[in-house]
Amino acid sequence: MHKSESFTFGIWNKLLNNRIQSDLIILGDSRAWTNYNPVIIDSALHISSYDLGISGRKAETSILTYHTYMQHTDAPPRYVVFDIYYGTMCTTNGYGRSQFTPYFNNDSLMQTVRTLEHFSWADYHVPFYRYFRHRELFYNELVFLLKHPVVEQGHYTFNTSWNPTVYNTIDHIDYSHDTSVLCAVRAMLDECTTDCTQVILVHSPFYIGATNKISDTSDMWNMFRNLAREYNLTLLDYSHHPLSYDTNNFYDAHHLNVHGANRFSRLLAHDLDSLGIGK
Repeated sequence: MHKSESFTFGIWNKLLNNRIQSDLIILGDSRAWTNYNPVIIDSALHISSYDLGISGRKAETSILTYHTYMQHTDAPPRYVVFDIYYGTMCTTNGYGRSQFTPYFNNDSLMQTVRTLEHFSWADYHVPFYRYFRHRELFYNELVFLLKHPVVEQGHYTFNTSWNPTVYNTIDHIDYSHDTSVLCAVRAMLDECTTDCTQVILVHSPFYIGATNKISDTSDMWNMFRNLAREYNLTLLDYSHHPLSYDTNNFYDAHHLNVHGANRFSRLLAHDLDSLGIGK
């Protein structure tokens, strides 16, 4: 698993083996993972970028990813694109924690993971028990090997059409944020300021029907705008861009398909270029 290129372990293996050195890194959860195509961004801006999105994980894991990158790179990134939405500032709910099972001997990584996830004594001390308990990992690896999805610079391509099944079951979406997570994000932004890394907050396209189901969007946007104002950050909001109104761009309400991701990445690259990024 330490050599796997799969969506479960690929990012961590590359980070821990000093295999990612980029001008621009993209942070976030599965929306970052699917919505941004670094190849398109690079070709437009003439920089090197990498998508460090981690599926199902919130800002706490984005911060862990950033710190792991910083521990295994020759220089800080010039830019960080931080994908934001209603779930960014929530605490982790345990989803996807099995991705850390191969790295229990990595003290620097696990020091933070222990604060985010609860693993039992047996998980830490009995490897067979740990892998048996999280045996879905082997299934996921097999699926990855059989399907062999397109992966380019951390970006996973989903060449699928709109599926409204989950969207149709949702009556409303609750927005909330955790104060401790927001404090942790501020601490990361302080580090970026010290390292002269420019951070851009980006709300990538989100199907408009789902946006209309989010409670208290005014509070959410006040939080993001205050954060941008406090740290002098650029905030790019595509939640009401025409891309967000067309289901042909999505495979579900949260995630762009390959068609939508490529369209959005070209749009984002144009907007980043207008900000002087890459020059």
